[in-house]
Amino acid sequence: MRARTWLAAATMLVVAGLVIGNCRFVGYDPGRIATSAGPRWDSARVVGERRLLVSFLGGRPTDRPRACAPTYSASVRKTATEIVIRLRAREFRPLRGSSCVDIGYPHTISVQLARPVGDRIVRDGQTGEVKDVAR
Repeated sequence: MRARTWLAAATMLVVAGLVIGNCRFVGYDPGRIATSAGPRWDSARVVGERRLLVSFLGGRPTDRPRACAPTYSASVRKTATEIVIRLRAREFRPLRGSSCVDIGYPHTISVQLARPVGDRIVRDGQTGEVKDVAR
């Protein structure tokens, strides 16, 4: 009887060790952070007079850095005739031997402008595509 109890306990420890060992794969390796061209954005709408709210599909939303959940930022180039918005993604890559599920989650990012959009065209910085802006 003691042998079975000992064997069951040892088996549970091995299984627990495997599970705990695999749990570390949801973490990320701080040395494996990459900044890349972000996603293309879908639409924008004017909020107030001098702010655009840009909508796009991206990775899993998160409030802290972790694997498979990129953080996003926008860069804006403004001229007298156009506004060019380019998104960037800062990605925390998972540890070697694991991967991320590629599911699109809706995101928005706010872009502050020095002056109102007016009659300027708004363009996606990734594709060069002119986008309609809801006002």
